[in-house]
Amino acid sequence: MNDVQLARRLERALIDDERTHEMGVRIVVAGGRIVASGEVASEERRQAVLAVICEADPGLPVSDQLTLASPDAPPPSGHERIIPPEH
Repeated sequence: MNDVQLARRLERALIDDERTHEMGVRIVVAGGRIVASGEVASEERRQAVLAVICEADPGLPVSDQLTLASPDAPPPSGHERIIPPEH
């Protein structure tokens, strides 16, 4: 499976998973990692999105570039968060 196919498969997993049903997250696979970007409603939704991605492809690290849409969310830190693959 190439990087584009993997990205589409992960986006489909986010749409289909009952924890997320997320259509606003974009996935790019590049440089040996998965980059998740887009806007999610809450920190809980962010954690669910990251969990679905990690469960669907535990072999690559995930770069969390998601932003929160919630008005009470803390401002973005400007720092990228990398989640290492589980072994």
